[in-house]
Amino acid sequence: MLVTGAAGFVAAALVEEAAGRGEAVVAVDRAEPLPSLAAAWAALPGDVCFELADVRDPDGVARVLERHRPSVVVHGAAVTSGPAREAADPTGILDVNIMGVARVLQAAHAAGVRRVVHLSSASAYGAAAFDGDALDEEATPSRPESLYSVTKFAGERTALRLGDLWGMDVRVARLTAVFGRWERDTGVRDTLSPQFQATALALRGEEAVLDRPGQRDWVYVRDVAEALLALRDAEAAPSVVNVGRGREWAVACWCGLLAERFPRFRWRLAERGETPTVDLHGARDRRPLAVDRLAALGYRSDWGLERSFQDYMGWVDAHPGMVNPPTSAR
Repeated sequence: MLVTGAAGFVAAALVEEAAGRGEAVVAVDRAEPLPSLAAAWAALPGDVCFELADVRDPDGVARVLERHRPSVVVHGAAVTSGPAREAADPTGILDVNIMGVARVLQAAHAAGVRRVVHLSSASAYGAAAFDGDALDEEATPSRPESLYSVTKFAGERTALRLGDLWGMDVRVARLTAVFGRWERDTGVRDTLSPQFQATALALRGEEAVLDRPGQRDWVYVRDVAEALLALRDAEAAPSVVNVGRGREWAVACWCGLLAERFPRFRWRLAERGETPTVDLHGARDRRPLAVDRLAALGYRSDWGLERSFQDYMGWVDAHPGMVNPPTSAR
């Protein structure tokens, strides 16, 4: 398996999960992995081969694919942009999130890759995500509005169209709101999870102020990694599959667990007109993803709130400074 964006967040955890199962993985990114990430990979039973390549460079991507000729590619390289980046560098976002998809698919096709799992986002549902029932891959329309959601939806369509043209098995994974180990400010991730933000405040002994409880179908990154491997390995799968737990809990609950673990930490809901210290990335909480298709593949999540919290705290303890880095860290 070859994974792009492997030195980042979700893709890094995917490499870790696969190598932990003894698999050989080619990890590709435009930046070297953090020393702690490289050390974590090296300690696993599977072999991780890191390759430096940028999805904006078609020749570099093609060379890596041709050299390794994997049977499966998981494309995770993306710019997770916020409004400021969208205003300042729209073409840069498009280049990675749409053209990068085309470049990776083209190189994969030339290298004889049989299957591609493309990592997308629930943001592809756009404005349709806030009303009605759980978000369904078929029944819920996609009405993307932000540049990030537009590019994620367009990236999906690009991958699926090229798969049809070239006879490749392309599977799109629409991820719900992910948090957990290896999340950090990578320089291309503008929307750090509320769990990351609250944990950083707890580590500093500062107060977390939320503008609302933040109810959503939050999913731990190890849960996502396990689900992605199930999607990868399924003999047959729908073209688009939601990846989430199908159950909701609130950021306020996470803050409650933090308060039990860190005695100096306090949290509360904001007073009227008060600026929150934790950004929930939007004024409303979107609906959860329907996960019937994922369940039909045989995957059942075992990562609830408390298990996710305990695993994450163990990781935080083992990686001091990762969740509370200096402002210059990447």
